[in-house]
Amino acid sequence: MARQSRYPEEFRRQVAALVLDSGPTIRDVGREFGVNQETLRNWVARLRQERDGGRMSPGRRGRQRVVHW
Repeated sequence: MARQSRYPEEFRRQVAALVLDSGPTIRDVGREFGVNQETLRNWVARLRQERDGGRMSPGRRGRQRVVHW
């Protein structure tokens, strides 16, 4: 069973979009909004994939993975 996120989906999207569209670093945005850097990095990857038309993104060691909200 998937666990409930403590952050609403719209918040995750908006914070990820801030990183992609406005230029501040994941580190800076994470600190400003109280979000762990790795968590925010995942959100940014998901939004980037979504904007790229849902294509798969390269995973570690060359594997492909699909990321979901």
